[in-house]
Amino acid sequence: MIPEPSSFASGSSHRVALFPQPTSDFEKLEDMLADAIGAARDAVQHAPMLDYECFKPLQTWMADIEKCIDQGRLLSPDFRRPCDAALSSLRKNQPSADAASAHEHMTNGLATALQLSYRVSDLLAAERDIGWHRGVGRQ
Repeated sequence: MIPEPSSFASGSSHRVALFPQPTSDFEKLEDMLADAIGAARDAVQHAPMLDYECFKPLQTWMADIEKCIDQGRLLSPDFRRPCDAALSSLRKNQPSADAASAHEHMTNGLATALQLSYRVSDLLAAERDIGWHRGVGRQ
């Protein structure tokens, strides 16, 4: 379906119509990674609101996750391993009614950050592989 154009008066009987072009994920790499960092940071900020029983198992991984967020490095296993482990732990635990909102917010934030981390890495790997097949970087 063609999107509705934006039209602008041009001072004559002609009009200029601007059709917005859809952008691909590859063109939004920086935005996707920034969204991942924001989601992870937001999730970590909800950690203190969890029940002690839910938070206790996460303590092992929280320092690693926070370090990666502070450095802005979410594309490496240094972020993915602890994030995946924290998500597994969160999904196993049932929060109290008071902490349910924080638990859900933290689970969704970490899941979003992890998913975006993998997506950006996949796009970069695809670009690297396509470049190699075109002769870029071959010796």
